[in-house]
Amino acid sequence: MLPTSKAGRRNSANAFAASNEKDSAMKRVLSGVAKGGLAFAFAEIMACGGHGAGHVTEGSDAGSGAGGSAGSSAAFDGSVVDRALLDVGNQAETDANGGRGGGSISDGSSPSDAPVPIDGSTPVDAIMQDHTAGDVSTPDVSIPDVSIPDVSIPDVSIPDVSDGTSCAPEHCWTLPHVAPGAPVECWSGQCFIPPSSCQYRFGHCTSNPEDGCETNLSRPENCGSCTTRCSDQTVCLPQGEGHACLPPTCLPPIIDRCGNRCVDLKTNPENCGTCNRVCAFDNASAKCENAKCVVERCFDDLTADCNDDPGCETTLATRDNCLSCGNKACDAINTVLTCSVDSSCATPPCTPGYANCDATAGCEMAFASATAPCVPRYAGTTVEGTRSAGRVAAALAADGAFVMGGSFDTVMDFDPSAAMDVRTPTPGSTDAFITKFNADGTYGWTRTLASVAPDGGASSTIVEALAVQQDGSIVGVGSYQGAVDFDPGPLSDIHVTVDPSAREPFVIKMSATGALVWARTLVVSDSTSNFASALATDEVGAVYAGGSFQGTLDFDPGAGADVRTANGQSAFVVKLDSGGNYLFARTSAGLQCFDEVYAIASTSGGALWVGGAGNCGFDPSSGGGDAHRAILTGLNMASGSVRASYFFGKSSEVIQGVATAPDGSLYAVGSFYDVCDFDPGVDVVERKPLGLTPAGFILNLGADGAFRWVQTMPQASLDAVALLNDGSVLAVGSDWNEVYSGMPVVRWKADHTAAWSFVAGGAGTLSSVVAAGAAGFILAGINGASGDFDPGAGVDVVLGGVSFVSRYTF
Repeated sequence: MLPTSKAGRRNSANAFAASNEKDSAMKRVLSGVAKGGLAFAFAEIMACGGHGAGHVTEGSDAGSGAGGSAGSSAAFDGSVVDRALLDVGNQAETDANGGRGGGSISDGSSPSDAPVPIDGSTPVDAIMQDHTAGDVSTPDVSIPDVSIPDVSIPDVSIPDVSDGTSCAPEHCWTLPHVAPGAPVECWSGQCFIPPSSCQYRFGHCTSNPEDGCETNLSRPENCGSCTTRCSDQTVCLPQGEGHACLPPTCLPPIIDRCGNRCVDLKTNPENCGTCNRVCAFDNASAKCENAKCVVERCFDDLTADCNDDPGCETTLATRDNCLSCGNKACDAINTVLTCSVDSSCATPPCTPGYANCDATAGCEMAFASATAPCVPRYAGTTVEGTRSAGRVAAALAADGAFVMGGSFDTVMDFDPSAAMDVRTPTPGSTDAFITKFNADGTYGWTRTLASVAPDGGASSTIVEALAVQQDGSIVGVGSYQGAVDFDPGPLSDIHVTVDPSAREPFVIKMSATGALVWARTLVVSDSTSNFASALATDEVGAVYAGGSFQGTLDFDPGAGADVRTANGQSAFVVKLDSGGNYLFARTSAGLQCFDEVYAIASTSGGALWVGGAGNCGFDPSSGGGDAHRAILTGLNMASGSVRASYFFGKSSEVIQGVATAPDGSLYAVGSFYDVCDFDPGVDVVERKPLGLTPAGFILNLGADGAFRWVQTMPQASLDAVALLNDGSVLAVGSDWNEVYSGMPVVRWKADHTAAWSFVAGGAGTLSSVVAAGAAGFILAGINGASGDFDPGAGVDVVLGGVSFVSRYTF
């Protein structure tokens, strides 16, 4: 067995030359040469250990020696061996034991050129050029002693040319930025480093395997890969497990990137805390806050997040959770749940059908069981078979008589008794009417305002508001289009609009018996629509009419002129004295207005309160803005100058009714859709609707306009308000959401504690008017479907499709 080290191999070669073992030495040398070079021969010796003895005959294969690979051998008889006579055949494939099969020797063949050793020493082939081979004889030929020159074997650096099974990974791991223990491979004696074997941020981008993972992939010139170079508009930033060219907006504090986007993992709801973690909850919008998903807001205002589980799972507007989790503020018995922003439920109204007949909080008595004076007595309902324009006008006289008005376009019997008072409207036209009933509800009379278009054209007239003055005179306001005779008697007072398509406001006054006293129209100059829909009178008989106008309108109905032009739709209030003479007009202050007046109330202190909605108002300094909100304005009754101007709400709020108390204080009712601050001063008194909108409100201000009190009526608008003689306040509403199944009627005591509440009519009953007197009150409106108007134990079903006036006494 030969030593396997290079020094051992050199010593063995010298020993063979000195000790006559020249044949063995030559066989090893020739075997190495035949394999293509000295280095290959020594590699074979290292890899395979010792060689077994083989017997060579001319033209035969060498046998395999025990314990190693079979090698080619030649027997020498002492004669000189000519190299030209040696022919090295093809090498056998590696056998199953790792050895190689022997090669055959053919006469006349030439060995291939031996490679130059990698250390530059003289090739073995050149050393042996002096030696010639003699004839190779039969096995009896003896091999003479050959004088072999001292062949010194150079120190050869032998590269690893294994098939990858004998590569030392320790060497590859020492290359630059190769991860220790990485799965490396070795081919042709060189390290092969897969990209996954490089340390974070590094890669192999050169052609030299010995460079390892030399390239920093976090730099703009090689960002994430060897071939990616960032442009001037991007920077190289971490992304996922690597780097990418991203906009500079991805710089800290935005500390991560998801996909091809820059995101802040602390605030991004689609990548909250980590990429692709989406914030989503049931019944709520979600946001990412400090890398955690939290509830941003509930989709439904009547739900909240009241436990540790994210989402809006708790229903609000309940006794246990008023407007916030765990708020039990509204627990008075049989009261309407009126949770507000400040959770104040101090004066909720009674639940419909209940009354507060003692001094305790809450409404302990069922309405049907209570008796006067705790609850009113039902006195009956009067109906007219007309509901044109969807609104009815009504007013209460001091003696208990009442009037109602509106329009009709079909044949009507205005006497609800067995008797008849049939009226026929002008063909193709809509005529107006005013009907009076006595205090006991019996029929009085009807007056009609008929169309008289001379060319047969259609006309339209409607009465929208009525008032009864102290002397019993009746005042009405409305609008007309075309030609109308305002004198219901045998005489005529014909007014014609400037254009057949235009509408003009009018004011009419009749005596207590229905005779025309005077009629005034506000003349337009173009084909625009103008309406008078609100009315009030004062102690001296003056008349205040309010409404809206478009285009150009002359507010002086007499010989003079007071022409105003609306840029959009402006609100107006005009004052006439008891004789119908013009005194003043106040119109919206601003451009591109959309204002309306719905209610007017006078006081004994000289103030006129006007309620409506819009974006301008009557005060040029109020700065209404663009939102259409509730407007409440105080005017000087003598001059029309503005004393106070208030806006309420954010959008779509409206004041539908106003009433004044003997002390000059004011009550206003209407509807609102969102959180609303009802204090016109510097303080904030907010209320929030519950459930379906709109919600109703009743607001009390002092004579100076200072805030006093507000209460809400959930899921119903409040349309009209009146003051009773004991100082209590009465409000009537419309059930737009069919929650109450009728028209809610609510009373608060003078101290604003609940008094009683009931529902009149049925679904589709819409209120227009509530008016109070010394003996009781009336309700007026349109009944769209059959319903019971008796709030007590009795039943009085009124059919749908009519105008009505219901009477109640104390």
